[in-house]
Amino acid sequence: IGLSGAVTAPDSPIPSASLSLRFDHPATYAVLDLGRVTLGRLTATVNGPAGTVIDIGWDERLLDGTLRPLPYRGSLFSTWNQVDSWTLDGTSRTLTTLDARCGRYLVIAVWGPGPVWLEEVQVHAEGYPLTQQGSFSSSDPLLDQIWQVGADTVKLNMSDAYADPWRERGQWWGDSFVVDQVNTSVFGDTTLLRRGLLFMNTAFEESLAPALAPHNNNHQMLDYAMLWVHSLASYTTRSADANPLLNETYPTLRRFMDDLAGFENPGTGLLDLPQTHWSETAYIESLAYHSRYGQSTALNALYYGTLLQAAQLAAQVGDEAQAAAWQQQAEAVRSSLNELLYVESEGRYLTNIYQGMPYPPTPQAQAWALAYGLPPEGSSDAVAAALVELLSPDPSQPNIEIYGFYWVLEALGQSGHDTEALELIKDYYGRMLDLGATTWWEWFTSDQRPAQALSHGWGSAPTWFLTTYVLGARQVGPDQWLVKPSFDGLDFASGTIPMPQGMLQVTWHAGACTAGGVRSLDLQIEAPPGTRGQVYLPLGALLVNVDGIGTGNTEMSLSEGEHMLTFEMRCTP
Repeated sequence: IGLSGAVTAPDSPIPSASLSLRFDHPATYAVLDLGRVTLGRLTATVNGPAGTVIDIGWDERLLDGTLRPLPYRGSLFSTWNQVDSWTLDGTSRTLTTLDARCGRYLVIAVWGPGPVWLEEVQVHAEGYPLTQQGSFSSSDPLLDQIWQVGADTVKLNMSDAYADPWRERGQWWGDSFVVDQVNTSVFGDTTLLRRGLLFMNTAFEESLAPALAPHNNNHQMLDYAMLWVHSLASYTTRSADANPLLNETYPTLRRFMDDLAGFENPGTGLLDLPQTHWSETAYIESLAYHSRYGQSTALNALYYGTLLQAAQLAAQVGDEAQAAAWQQQAEAVRSSLNELLYVESEGRYLTNIYQGMPYPPTPQAQAWALAYGLPPEGSSDAVAAALVELLSPDPSQPNIEIYGFYWVLEALGQSGHDTEALELIKDYYGRMLDLGATTWWEWFTSDQRPAQALSHGWGSAPTWFLTTYVLGARQVGPDQWLVKPSFDGLDFASGTIPMPQGMLQVTWHAGACTAGGVRSLDLQIEAPPGTRGQVYLPLGALLVNVDGIGTGNTEMSLSEGEHMLTFEMRCTP
């Protein structure tokens, strides 16, 4: 083939200029590398003999170890399933697709006598009109790269809905929940969340616990439906105009919570599910086989958290009696779960109890319990240690998958074990980068599973974690923010998060440990107009100076504008 024009720039997902191709022989193909997975449309002007067939296929990978396209493996393995085909009529034509396609590689195959010219070949990326506003930089370039890959992946999973771009392009709500959490750190959009919440609200009319919307396809997944409640609470936190949506969806919320209570074991008050396919009960995460049935720690931890969120939403609409009832029910679930499934002598949670038999502890049980604040007072450190110990030390042989890592990171962040979380992020996500990942995969081992996506937003949790727990910045109300940085594991971190009023900027520096076992720290906050927030400093801060005024507080309220805090801490042993 002949080739002229510009090829993809190394740091760009789309060509920087048009490309021209000439095919001189029948049954000739070209493979274009876009640099990373892209959702978009190809356009080109084509000239060639009548009867010539042009096939253009998209995919995320090539045949392993080659620069050739994957072979077609039959209808049960629909690789290169995003293919368009044209038959030329001998006149000059402009080719384009009816819908956006997704992949990193395009194969252009020409079948005919030739010659055939494709001129002004371009790929136009498509997606929800977003501008990245959030940022993160630190003293560790690997973490900075991991943060940005997560931002790029999430943007690819935001089109007219929260949906993976390559495979079924479905709005699964578990996936959507994680993608939306990352969105809060990167883009600050609430429109897609609102639209998705309403789609799910409608889906509840057809299913007790829908997993995806608008086409639920008869799924019943209690965990995905419970995450809808958490997303609804998140929307009310971030939007100043949340009341109309909450009033519209609250009747659905009440029906769902009543239906959910129907799965409780009458003797324990815990959700107790049959052992069947996850599409009929719960998913939890990709390797959580034993957490999907019986009286599961992970599922009931989520149930506890859902009851608390539902109580908060009930209070917002003025249903105080129901808010109190759900709050009381939540405490009963927590008490029963700790009594039946927490092994105090080991500092670990059993995975489940099924037909009277307990299943040994797994990482999922520890992570979900910590993430939703279940451990008895004083036992969180032991459960966090158990979580880290139970996790596979080999990222190529994981025992919790990339979707579940959101709850692992939430668990370690909630319990103050940020250093361990950073090491896990670098080990697991650094491996994917070493293997050539440019967007995060569906599984940690998706490079070995051709049917799995290499552009799945549900694996982008490190971006959210680094902003929320390491930088320490988060939005907690329509005009309120919280800054609670972690100074362990890094020398400095700086970044921004988007809020409706503007950007919240946070920068901190941690000095070296002195001979006396003390280090100095500086924290700078620039808050957007019309906002206010809380700052929490670690326990053990020896001196705090806020905007030039000395104080001994480690918790304080600040308003809009620039603020500088300096303090000292004992070095961590």
